[in-house]
Amino acid sequence: MYCPKCGQPPVSESVRYCPSCGFRLDGVVDLLVRNGLPAAFTPAMPEPAGAGTTKRRRGMRWGAKLLLLSLVLTPIFFAFCFAAESPAPLIVPLTTFLTGLSWLIYYRSFGDETPAGAAVNYQAPLVTTARNLNLPPAPVFSANPGDPTSVTEPTTRFFNRR
Repeated sequence: MYCPKCGQPPVSESVRYCPSCGFRLDGVVDLLVRNGLPAAFTPAMPEPAGAGTTKRRRGMRWGAKLLLLSLVLTPIFFAFCFAAESPAPLIVPLTTFLTGLSWLIYYRSFGDETPAGAAVNYQAPLVTTARNLNLPPAPVFSANPGDPTSVTEPTTRFFNRR
């Protein structure tokens, strides 16, 4: 296999670094085996219906449903008022209406914007994505100006002498 960075063929297939430029070749082999996907890459699964909604939105929907339920119950309990010859049965739709209204106002004012099913896990490991897989190595600064600035330079010089 040729080095994807400089095009040089390695000495053997078991070499982990390119002898010319020092590019890591073991990651390239892993990418070829996985058809171009990084090792920790997991394809995105479609979310179930309602999973992307926030707690605030779900609370407001529940309040709106209670308001609509009170509108449906009002004519039914109004008929019960004639049967009982008293306005007492109207307490049920009135209570449902006030509960839905207060539920809606509460979640509108104080509802949390985090997703409803999300649990925050601060101990979760970072997942490698395709964007940060082939970043260049961080520069190494030394106190002596004569020291090499990277690990690959002495290795490259060693293989170039052979």
